[in-house]
Amino acid sequence: MEILGQGCYGTVVVCETDPESVIKSIRLSEASRFEMPHVLPRLTHSYLAKVNEVLLDGDMVRIRMKKYVGDVRQLMINTNRSADTMRDGSI
Repeated sequence: MEILGQGCYGTVVVCETDPESVIKSIRLSEASRFEMPHVLPRLTHSYLAKVNEVLLDGDMVRIRMKKYVGDVRQLMINTNRSADTMRDGSI
């Protein structure tokens, strides 16, 4: 399992069955109401990664989403989004 990121909030790994996706795992007790299976897949915004699936797995929330390579801030700049609205630490 390839870990892309890890912190006190959760872990992001490359999906073993779909290398174009990542899975973010968060403890249910740490998840916000927006990360619940009935909410997150319905959210749409140009700054949000495309969520493919949200599963409850015991005391964990598992979020499968599209894998993006590189710096997210630079990706947003390159896709014609305003760099002025993206301050360091804001995502």
